[in-house]
Amino acid sequence: MNKHCKWIALTGLMAILFVPSISYAQNKGQFIKTGGRYIRSLFSSGGKEVVPGSLDGLRINLENYVKKAALAPGVSPIQYVPREGVEIIDLNSRRHMKVLTSFFKNDLSGVTPDDIGYVGLARSTPAELREPLVVFALNHGAHPIDLLDYALWNRSKCASGESAAEVLVRDYGLNPNGLSSNGKPILYEIMSRGEGLAWEDVTLSGIDVNVKVDGDPLIFRTEWKDDFYKLFALTEDPWKVTNGMGADPVHMASSSFILEKVMPKGFQIPKENINKPDNFGNTYAHYAAEGKYAAENIEYLRKQGADLTRPNHQGETPLGILGKRMARLAGLENPAALGHTVDRFVAPRRGPTPRWD
Repeated sequence: MNKHCKWIALTGLMAILFVPSISYAQNKGQFIKTGGRYIRSLFSSGGKEVVPGSLDGLRINLENYVKKAALAPGVSPIQYVPREGVEIIDLNSRRHMKVLTSFFKNDLSGVTPDDIGYVGLARSTPAELREPLVVFALNHGAHPIDLLDYALWNRSKCASGESAAEVLVRDYGLNPNGLSSNGKPILYEIMSRGEGLAWEDVTLSGIDVNVKVDGDPLIFRTEWKDDFYKLFALTEDPWKVTNGMGADPVHMASSSFILEKVMPKGFQIPKENINKPDNFGNTYAHYAAEGKYAAENIEYLRKQGADLTRPNHQGETPLGILGKRMARLAGLENPAALGHTVDRFVAPRRGPTPRWD
């Protein structure tokens, strides 16, 4: 009986000693078949081993994205050259791969270059690996504007403490006016989410207000006075930026914002432009009379010399529009009649205003 117990104990001990080795050999053989990188790629992360073959799945996936990006098949040419002191990510590096596997639950086979870029911009990623991961992602076909958008949204920082977005624009040439993967300009994407252009960590000096959103310049698509102010301040010649109706940013501001607050300090509308009409003959004063802040803006424009009696192509004057609004507020049955009466009374007898030359 004692001998039998000893034999069972010895058998169990041998199993404990040799079974892991057999498992190791099987796994090693599997990795030898798929690239021979067992020693460098199989390691523990979060208590679990990397899924066998996932590293090779990642390699194949990245090669496909490289091909889509019109790069040499299976090659990662350095389009975005890392800054001095920034290391290059090595898929054979245990340290580098451990970061990736910790983010992707140890299965790398379905990871995309964009995914890697987002990991590089995450706050939980080791600071010294953030920029290398982003550069690696860019060189393997990641969408650069989507990464820039994420860097802005996440307020990502590089190891040096610099804004990742600023570094991407300044040192890697990413276009702050570029289109995201859904075809919309990145600035519009940010504004439409209600985040505004109040970026503490990226300069606005490279922004082009003429970037088109559905055919109109970007500045016409903002609903936020702070955004408008910043975009307008970057506009060298506001009268050359027009939408499909021939309106310029001052037309838009007259309708949507309090001019005195969104115009840069000391801004004056040139006398030759104070009565500039759109394609329908509507001046700034027309837009102000129809807009949200009629009283404030009409007074602002009047002080700068706007003609409140100037008719548009339909014979409507700013004063006539104001009369129509007052009649509507007073509950009169035919507000338009009062507006027409005012137009006939105040408008000079000169016919429709000619188009702006």
